[in-house]
Amino acid sequence: MIEAEIGKATSALRAARLLLREGFTDEAVGSSYYAMFHLARAMLSWQHAPLPKTHAGLIAAFSEQYVKSGQLPRELGRYLNELEDARLIADYSADTMAPELAADCFRKAEQFLSAGLNLLGRSDEV
Repeated sequence: MIEAEIGKATSALRAARLLLREGFTDEAVGSSYYAMFHLARAMLSWQHAPLPKTHAGLIAAFSEQYVKSGQLPRELGRYLNELEDARLIADYSADTMAPELAADCFRKAEQFLSAGLNLLGRSDEV
């Protein structure tokens, strides 16, 4: 389970990079978010924590386990919330996500994965 989630996370981040480069900003935002989502699932599994069934539940459980405990900086918890919001806009709004915002989402996902994988002893995978 953990390996599969890490694989999905790193694959989604690579996809976000390619999508951003090709100008698919909405899709890049979605992939950036899902990179973080899958890594958060891997990290909760690593701690043998139950996996919530909703995005909001996952974000809350991740925050409780890793941010409030001080294992990861608060800004990474905020990034997960921000990217979920950005993904909803990218998925459901008629407007296209601005390239600068999509690039910012990608950078935040990259930082999130770097810190999370480092905590898991897997920093070589970003």
